[in-house]
Amino acid sequence: MFGILLKGLVLVTLAKRYVAQDLEEKNNTKTEIKPCCVEGVMKFDLSSESPKLPLSIDKVEVVYDRTTRARQSRSCNREVILRANFEKTDCGCRVPPECGRKMLRIDMEISYSRGFYLFAMGDSVSNDGWGGDSGNQQNDAEFFGVNDYFFLFKGDKCLTNSSYATLFAGTLTPGVFNYVTVFISNEHIRIINNYGVVDEQVCHQCLYALAGQSDSEGSVNEDLYISFNRMIRVSSGRVGYGVCSATVQWVCPYTFDN
Repeated sequence: MFGILLKGLVLVTLAKRYVAQDLEEKNNTKTEIKPCCVEGVMKFDLSSESPKLPLSIDKVEVVYDRTTRARQSRSCNREVILRANFEKTDCGCRVPPECGRKMLRIDMEISYSRGFYLFAMGDSVSNDGWGGDSGNQQNDAEFFGVNDYFFLFKGDKCLTNSSYATLFAGTLTPGVFNYVTVFISNEHIRIINNYGVVDEQVCHQCLYALAGQSDSEGSVNEDLYISFNRMIRVSSGRVGYGVCSATVQWVCPYTFDN
């Protein structure tokens, strides 16, 4: 009888030990798994009387903000430049995105009353429209809008006979509010205007270098610059008006609408 009780006690002790080990392994696994979705949305009111700028989200920050331009009679003329730092990826162009800071979504509401340089998303801190920068980066791909048009340029690695190479060009719908959504990730961009009137997706090795690609002109980085109502280069005189609001957020692969 005592032997049976002793055997039972040993079995109970072993069972508790295995349960404790299993729980410890599960807890360790939970702490080691990095959260997949990056929370937060930056919402910008870019009207001339707009309030304070929103708080930054993970690795996205405002690097320039100006409201005092000569065109005070124009609404939606607040100038903002952002810097977003991406996580490296082992993949080239990939849709849907991987976990973490691998794809950024930018939504813009653009007024029917608009003019000059509206927005830009570039690989270089000195992107200034039409494919050029101030020599800071060889990887200087750029998407920008001017008046009723927008253009996508490759980086300098893909210069052909010393001329800038346009990958895509399109138009905003004149005379009405336009709603433009842009998805950007490594070597990839998707441009949607007015809920699908324009829906263009481009993958190219000389688009945004966000995975540690080499650069013969500047330092290797995973930074993207976004500007509203102006171009990216801070000293640029290429400014505009008409982007009234914008939101910026990292894309979660589980909620990505392809």
